[in-house]
Amino acid sequence: MPDYTRTLRDVDQLYAQRDVSGNLAASITKLETVLAKEPENYDALWRLARSYSEVAAFGHLSKKEIASAFSKGEAAGAQAITVRSDAIEGYLWHAAVMGKRAELGNNLAALGAVQTILLDMEEVMALEPACPTAYYVLATVHRQAPPIISIGNLDNAQRYIDRAVSLNPHSVRFYHESGLIALARKDKAGAIKAFEAAIALPPEIDDDSADARYLRQLQADARAQIQKLRKKR
Repeated sequence: MPDYTRTLRDVDQLYAQRDVSGNLAASITKLETVLAKEPENYDALWRLARSYSEVAAFGHLSKKEIASAFSKGEAAGAQAITVRSDAIEGYLWHAAVMGKRAELGNNLAALGAVQTILLDMEEVMALEPACPTAYYVLATVHRQAPPIISIGNLDNAQRYIDRAVSLNPHSVRFYHESGLIALARKDKAGAIKAFEAAIALPPEIDDDSADARYLRQLQADARAQIQKLRKKR
């Protein structure tokens, strides 16, 4: 059986620099080449779902092309889960694609996507009860879900983000999300406190990757949110 370790390492490097033109597409091409030879390669499948989850942000595609790419990502994530239902990466990236698809669709599509995400996170927490990312995802879903689909719940969002922070108190993303939830709850003091915590933390990733740049963007947004809140009486 071929060893794809080097190819997957190359994919990870391309994904880390996915905001560089062409890198995301190159990562997808490499993964599809692996899967053409080994369709049940779990590590390639979840990485393919991961790459497809970012096409809206970095793929430079039309809305129709993005929807098609998300469908492929959903299929890759679902296949990863089929191949290894005992590992969390497939569930996490399948949920990520579903979340991005929900943003493109109507309320009915959003309802189906949200229900799938909730089920995926249940599986993750059954496998790894102390996985902070699962609680972060659930918090985000409950904050963002449209009221019309009757799933969003800010009390649940607060509970889940508090759990995520308790499991990983060094995450800029978690504190930033905590601030957004406090804003939604009209808790000005709580929002400022959470955003200040996000700013005070050294980013978990401090390099030239897309993820590091994203964390710096979150910290910049936290500063802007605090300024707006302090101007309000």
